Amino acid sequence: MDFLLLTVALSVQMLAGFGVYRLLMRNQPPASLTELFALSFLLGVTIVTLCLFVFGFFISGKGLLWSVTAACLVIGWIGWQRQKFQIRFRDFWPQNTTEKFLLAINLVQIAVVGWLCSVRVLGWDGLFNYEIKASLAFLNGGVLPLSYFSDPSRDWTHQDYPLLLPLAENWLYLWLGRSDQELAKVVVWMFFVSAVCLLHVANRRFATNRWPMLIPPLMVFTVPLMLIGDGSVSTGYADFPMAVFYLATIIFVIEFWRNENLAALWLAGLMAAAGCWLKQDGIILWSCMAILLCLKALVEIKCWKTDWHKWSQLAMAVSIGWVFFVGWRWFIAAVGAKIRTELQPIRLETLQTSADLLPTIIIGVIRELIDLRHWGILWMLTFLCIALATRRNRKRELLVMASAVLLPILAYACLHLFFHGSPLTRLLIHVSLVAVMTVGMTFQYSKKVNSSRG
Repeated sequence: MDFLLLTVALSVQMLAGFGVYRLLMRNQPPASLTELFALSFLLGVTIVTLCLFVFGFFISGKGLLWSVTAACLVIGWIGWQRQKFQIRFRDFWPQNTTEKFLLAINLVQIAVVGWLCSVRVLGWDGLFNYEIKASLAFLNGGVLPLSYFSDPSRDWTHQDYPLLLPLAENWLYLWLGRSDQELAKVVVWMFFVSAVCLLHVANRRFATNRWPMLIPPLMVFTVPLMLIGDGSVSTGYADFPMAVFYLATIIFVIEFWRNENLAALWLAGLMAAAGCWLKQDGIILWSCMAILLCLKALVEIKCWKTDWHKWSQLAMAVSIGWVFFVGWRWFIAAVGAKIRTELQPIRLETLQTSADLLPTIIIGVIRELIDLRHWGILWMLTFLCIALATRRNRKRELLVMASAVLLPILAYACLHLFFHGSPLTRLLIHVSLVAVMTVGMTFQYSKKVNSSRG
């Protein structure tokens, strides 16, 4: 019975994501099943959690459950009606030995990670920062009580953290009729499945040769911190889901750079905004996306000139994440939540005081990047591929991909000037999937990029 209820809950959620996806892509060719699955889940979990948050101000209990369900069904129905949906089984079923091997690797990974999630307990943040909020919301009819945010006895649960992950778990609890820490792991496992699908999407969109398609899925198993340890998928932290949202963001940023596809622009903006709704650090990744999109506008400024439609679409797509971030900050200030910060005030005086730490910070960052226990050879291989590829082939798409890796790492390293803790290990998880994609894609630029859709 639990399996059936979980299937219904996830299906309703993904139906909403499917509706939004089809509305955005109504003038585009049909997508592959892997792209449809990944984006339906990512968009769906964002929509459901936002609906639970907003509707929760007015209703609770079964009324909240059925109201959000009705909203998801309506969104899915509208998306279905706007354009006839065509299933392309040939895009999913392997056509050659390489693709069959790729499918086998991905299925093994999904099964192994599912097993890891089932046998390992939730980590500290997964249990006491996210799942505890999901359980509290469920016990209160699916809604976190406003008194929770200003309760000093619950300050240790990080009341100022965004609510995408807790409300995603709460959504499952509402359907199950009980809170269940074991079944809550389904949410983060679904993020891993989406990550595998997105790496396949990147292969379909950007691949020119078949054999390099095997590199990204093979590399995932060589990065210990993706699978086990604080921030990994098996601990229920928000760091791995953040990496999935950032991977989706960069895939569509590159697509916009290549084709000026406005649907890809909006998808990039929505994925980056969802990152801001998932974790406070999402604003840094949103800023990196905004920089890359604004650079595209500067490169094309002579071509765009007075094409106000493109300028307005760019401004609106980029601003979604800022609206999410500012809206959440306004909410927690309005309800009197204590904003926990380990950052010193970002002022010139602080920078001057911390300047002496710069050599230590640089050495610490280098040591973290070459730590085999955490990352294997991921970062060493990533920087080597970027250096070799940019030297031999200065394609814009490759430079964008390299910037998508380097900008967040630089931003996170600079945080150490104002932060006396050591958050870099978990923060690098956010960029790890894009690094994996970058290593695989650098081998694809020996030939002309395939422009067919994934």
